[in-house]
Amino acid sequence: MEGLGIDIKSLIFQLVNFSILILILGRLLYKPIIRMLDSRSEAIKRSLAETEKIKKELAEIKERQNQIILQAREQAKDILSKETERARLHHDESLKKTAKEVEELIDRGEAGLIKQKEEFSQNLRLEVAEMVRESVRRILSQGLSDDERERLVREGLKKIS
Repeated sequence: MEGLGIDIKSLIFQLVNFSILILILGRLLYKPIIRMLDSRSEAIKRSLAETEKIKKELAEIKERQNQIILQAREQAKDILSKETERARLHHDESLKKTAKEVEELIDRGEAGLIKQKEEFSQNLRLEVAEMVRESVRRILSQGLSDDERERLVREGLKKIS
């Protein structure tokens, strides 16, 4: 190979130097770079897995949030219907109470009217009795005839009615 201008000793020496350089670079640079790339690759995989996990958790949280909102709406509807029913019952009770009070007022008014009627009837009887007594006294004091007495009784009756 000397004819080509290649020195074998120098070629072997360069091959040995190159091999040593590859071994040194492989131990000092290649393996640490590969480890670093592997660790980065692993970190990226973990980050992606964590991202997926977070996405799933976020979806679950949103679902729970929607369920809570639906439950809150249902509870609000229940509360509203219960309070509406309670208000209706209270209104009905108030109406019954008011009707009872009105009925009691009417009963008291009727009782008062009956009492007034009885008092009026009693007063009327007393006045009629007084008129009859007065008529009898007149008849007896005048010594009237039967026709005159009959006329006076009729007049007394007209005054009464």
